[in-house]
Amino acid sequence: MWPYKSLESYAVLSESLIWGDRAGKRLFGTHGVSGSSGADMTTGFANRLALAFGSVLQPGELIGIGHDGSPYARLIAGAMESGLHASGVHTVSFGVSTSAVSRFATSQLECRGGLHVRRLSDEEPDRLAIEFLDEEGLPLSPDAERKIENAYIQEDMRRMPAHRLGRRKPGQRAIELYGDRLLAALERHAVRDLGYVVVLEHGGEPFDALLSRIFEALGCRAIRLQRAPSARSAAAADLADCVRCNGADLGVRLDAGGQVALLVTDRGEPVGEDMLFVLQTMAQLEQQDSPLAVPVNAPDIDWLLGMAVSGGVVRTKADPRALMESSRHEGLHIHFDGLYSLVMTLQLMAVQGKRLSQLIEAVPAFALFKKQVECPWNEKGKVMRFLMEETKGKKVELIDGIKVFHDEGWTLILPDREEPMFQVFANADSPQMAEELAVRYAQKIMHFRER
Repeated sequence: MWPYKSLESYAVLSESLIWGDRAGKRLFGTHGVSGSSGADMTTGFANRLALAFGSVLQPGELIGIGHDGSPYARLIAGAMESGLHASGVHTVSFGVSTSAVSRFATSQLECRGGLHVRRLSDEEPDRLAIEFLDEEGLPLSPDAERKIENAYIQEDMRRMPAHRLGRRKPGQRAIELYGDRLLAALERHAVRDLGYVVVLEHGGEPFDALLSRIFEALGCRAIRLQRAPSARSAAAADLADCVRCNGADLGVRLDAGGQVALLVTDRGEPVGEDMLFVLQTMAQLEQQDSPLAVPVNAPDIDWLLGMAVSGGVVRTKADPRALMESSRHEGLHIHFDGLYSLVMTLQLMAVQGKRLSQLIEAVPAFALFKKQVECPWNEKGKVMRFLMEETKGKKVELIDGIKVFHDEGWTLILPDREEPMFQVFANADSPQMAEELAVRYAQKIMHFRER
């Protein structure tokens, strides 16, 4: 291990740590397996990781592979494909796609699982994420992740003889299959005659052809802003200005993974992350035919949940798999699919006969404050035990972390899965009270950490 590297407690190094910055005891995080291109995310690492993945599958099973349009994502996807073939697992290529397209295609093409390689974010274009999917197109369960990690760390990898190698099989064009389902899920007649104008900012492939098809079917006009990924973070004002200058109905920026990075109203006002969740939930209610999924860290929207009469409400953990598992509609996931979220927002505007700014104005005021509190890994369990003792006799919810209810609102204390810290969420009627609740429990965490 070279100097100035970080090694997490109880981590096991099975190879030299030279190029990467740190090594942890787990491969998987919130976004699958991530790393820096050419440092800890290399073709050699990807090939061994794919061998470990293939070794926990049966020979001859089928895995779908998609990737974004960046050159290194293509390279890593190719290395993953080679590793799967070496373990006797067949593959089908989804080509250049988004995470949402790969998830949908995995669930529809009788795959045993899937992989999607993409840039982690527009702000860090050199960092890649490899998303692992199960047969339903959902992120792998923790148990499935541990099996792959164990096979990788213990080098318990299956290598097949030449006559039993896996191969690439032909398949339907995933992005066209996704487009068909997306259009089938919409009430196109409600949107088509309104001629909405949308300002779009995205990374090009694979959005161009798909967006043209979707917008033509919906009778919408798109004004496109194209810029380099590194320039997008500084251009929020440009998107808002373009919306106002063109009299557009809304503006949206889709990030490297195909999710909504920024939504702007017809007045050029940015929509916050929590308000975006509320809008997506409202859109779900318009076509609800299953229970409405609400994660424990979502803002307090009881006024809205009262409308969920047909399927009821399901409270979920604050992780992508739990929310996707409970909120999918015909293989689509509104909270993790920027294009589906966009067209559903347009449909919501059309059905309710309101502009986006008017929809937001009708939402009752709420305040959700978030705070991070550092805590070493080996202290997290102790802090949680003290918090459980401290909240005895109070109204609590233990779906994920500890959620404590007060007269003023609620506070959620959630151990971070990837970093040595706690995430503290507080909901109240005013921003001041929400911040006060969050700070109160942040101080408790720091106090318990030192005991």
